[in-house]
Amino acid sequence: MVAGNASSCLTLVVSLWQPFTVFESTVPPYGVTGCAKDVIDIIAHHLSFCYRMVRAPDSDWGLELPNGTWTGSLGMLNRREAEMSAGVYSITDNRARAVDFSYPLILDEFSVAYKRPVIESDMAGFFKPFDPELWLLLLAALVVILVAICVIHQGHHVLPRTPRCREPIALPHSSQNTGLTWSGFLYSADRSFQWVISALLGQSMRWVPSGDSVRLVTGVWALTVLVVGSVYRSNLMARLVYPKLQLSFDSLEELGHTNIRLWAPLASRFHETLIASTQSSDFSHLRDQVLLGANVSEGLDGLFNGSWAFTTVRSSLSYFLYEDFTNKGSCGSYIMSRGFFGATSVSFAFPKGSPLRSQVDAIILDLHEFGIIQHLFKTQLKTSTECFKAIVSTADTSKRPLALADFYGVFFLYSTGIIIGVVILLAEILVDWTHQN
Repeated sequence: MVAGNASSCLTLVVSLWQPFTVFESTVPPYGVTGCAKDVIDIIAHHLSFCYRMVRAPDSDWGLELPNGTWTGSLGMLNRREAEMSAGVYSITDNRARAVDFSYPLILDEFSVAYKRPVIESDMAGFFKPFDPELWLLLLAALVVILVAICVIHQGHHVLPRTPRCREPIALPHSSQNTGLTWSGFLYSADRSFQWVISALLGQSMRWVPSGDSVRLVTGVWALTVLVVGSVYRSNLMARLVYPKLQLSFDSLEELGHTNIRLWAPLASRFHETLIASTQSSDFSHLRDQVLLGANVSEGLDGLFNGSWAFTTVRSSLSYFLYEDFTNKGSCGSYIMSRGFFGATSVSFAFPKGSPLRSQVDAIILDLHEFGIIQHLFKTQLKTSTECFKAIVSTADTSKRPLALADFYGVFFLYSTGIIIGVVILLAEILVDWTHQN
């Protein structure tokens, strides 16, 4: 506050909006700091006035009521209960009809912050090197090759062949049986299944295919699984060494297709736009996801613990992320790259027709010309470059002990192998029992 006679000092209404105005105390005289407060001190010095700061009792910004009156700090300015705002506002048509705004201090845009994705346990990680379509194609190829080998192998003992083209099979009375039998089919199916699966898993098999037709089919399958297996191992290694993280959303449209809640300050521009939005607007699909609150600290707590997303201008989000980085030493949140509302002018507000506005505008223009405002905002908006690196190609470097969930994929594959082994064992028992009977 500039020194002077309190009765003759100007009344400035202030609202909390970091980093523009930051309250060191929630009770008068509040102890306001921030880049907007620095500009107010320069203006007060040049115009030689003192001021006292007050805060609206109901809300920091304000909304237009159906009867045309305004709540919050904008309502105080509209009713001429204050000569000027010490805080800044984003300019909208409705607000411009209620109060006058100064020349913009900065141009900003609205965006959304949310918890940064991290690498977590994924029991399905062994399936991720291939997409579902490729796995289905591989399964279909396995079935086709299995049937082809079985049919061709069985055909060697059904169709007339010279003795050297036939593969001897150890079946009871096989020397007298040259027709299609259940025992012969089970033998062919058993050998074909074991060979196809063994080749796919890179395991050895005692059965060596004989006959040109069988060898041709098995050779094609062996070459196929060699290529597929090499690609699978390479992709799996790449995912483990250099994983890529997927953002939960990177635009309002993508946010609307999730179940993530969005916290917005009460009586903010986002709230005002949400009220005025129609069913066909881009904001209509977000109505059920929006949480409104007057306590910014509560909204930030939910942002940093991952309970919801948080929306405000990008400058404020950068400030919040830097504060969180300073406290924790790591970045737990990200800001979506695509903002909304377009460029937003951030300005001081005055009652309609205030003569103070033209004087303040002249000072703001001079401050812009000499780069002072840019310097003040740059000094206040400290950012951590670590928090703004590309996330989609950045792995989580935080150290954590291995958990049981990290081995679910291995346990699943091991269990699958045991089940397949049991099935093969039962099949062999069935074949042996069939032979004996």
